[in-house]
Amino acid sequence: MQLRSFVVCAFASTAFATHAVGQRYIEPDLTLDGATYGLGPLNHDGSVMLVGRFSVDLGMWTEAGGIELISVPQAFEGKVIGARNGLSSDGSTIVGTYVVSLDPFEIGVFVWSPSGVTTHTIPAPYDNFQINWVSSNSRYIVGRATLTGTAGYLINDPSIWDLQQTAPSLLPPADPAASTPDRPMPNTVSNNGTAAGYLERRNDSPYFLYGAPALWAFGQSPEELPVLGVDETDGVEHVSGSVGAITPDGSWLVGGGAIDLPNGGSRSGALRWNEQGNAESLGYVDGVFNDDQTSTALGVSDDGSVIVGRFRQPAFRGDYRQYFVWTEQDGMRDLTDIIRDAAGVELDEYSGVHDIFVSGDGRVIAGTVFNSDLDPRTRSFVFELSTSCPADVNGDGQLSPNDFNAWILAYNSSNPVCDQNGDGECRQNDFNAWILNFNAGC
Repeated sequence: MQLRSFVVCAFASTAFATHAVGQRYIEPDLTLDGATYGLGPLNHDGSVMLVGRFSVDLGMWTEAGGIELISVPQAFEGKVIGARNGLSSDGSTIVGTYVVSLDPFEIGVFVWSPSGVTTHTIPAPYDNFQINWVSSNSRYIVGRATLTGTAGYLINDPSIWDLQQTAPSLLPPADPAASTPDRPMPNTVSNNGTAAGYLERRNDSPYFLYGAPALWAFGQSPEELPVLGVDETDGVEHVSGSVGAITPDGSWLVGGGAIDLPNGGSRSGALRWNEQGNAESLGYVDGVFNDDQTSTALGVSDDGSVIVGRFRQPAFRGDYRQYFVWTEQDGMRDLTDIIRDAAGVELDEYSGVHDIFVSGDGRVIAGTVFNSDLDPRTRSFVFELSTSCPADVNGDGQLSPNDFNAWILAYNSSNPVCDQNGDGECRQNDFNAWILNFNAGC
């Protein structure tokens, strides 16, 4: 109890006002030597972003240093290709593919770090591996192992590749013995090799018509995930949906699927699944039911508490027009409105959105908006939902006297957030550091 007496005295002599932790919007300079780069995934705290030009080169962007390109010496004419989530959680490793040769056509997989480059040869009969996702520990990749012919793919095998092994492993369909077996389509993979995506399915047709959300524990058959409604194709009701992202530990999955509407019918809506496979709807923008809105989730923070994606209104418009961000506290919100309120920047004059990324800690979002081919303007942005703020010990987005009590609890339980001076230890002098951090604001 000596500690509590100490902090009460210190607290009594200090004035603490409640104020919100700030938000910040920037438009990063993604040009280098006259070339414009597209933004990509973020590391855990959002301080590093993967950027690239398709089939040309890749680099890492930081606010302080701008773009720094990486080199893969084994690449033909230096040509490298980025991958979704191809930046490791700590921002030190990049995984992607590189051009080995154009004639004959051959692609390889590389793992880049400041200490060097490791390459992986894609084994016969394949000549390419199209990466859909890289685990945040840079160990697993999922996508399609392919063999290219003059008229298209001769082989197109959905696969997972543990890069500690020499060859990818095929992902099995739900029923290999079926006359038209489901076709696995992996979109994402966790740090333990659990893949997720969807199973392409056919009705009595030679074409794949819809997908059912599914996950594959490494080396096992798929487990189909539930949705909250049914779609109808050619008069046949079916489950439809897809997983778009998974947390590093595999405890949360996000994506989209059919949702039954209160007034009848169904729409495609953003979903979150827990590790037991239970589905939860992320609802509607601002919590208002809208039967003319569809949405899908594309990214998730490491703990599953912040989710980003796209939505559109009206539901049957061809392009997704807007981004959303979802949190436990506020539900689904239009990111355009949040940015307008925080920074006075208007993004709704743009007619479409590209991909969107969220950092592992859930604080930073990166995305790009664009117009039509007739007006080919684009605008890339990085937005901090909440700036890094050590004094906000309870993480509620505000600096208040409640953080004083939270610091005491953190100290007594040796919680790492107790460390306010960054020396890696939790000691009484961290309380003085907390006072300084609180008064400095965020």
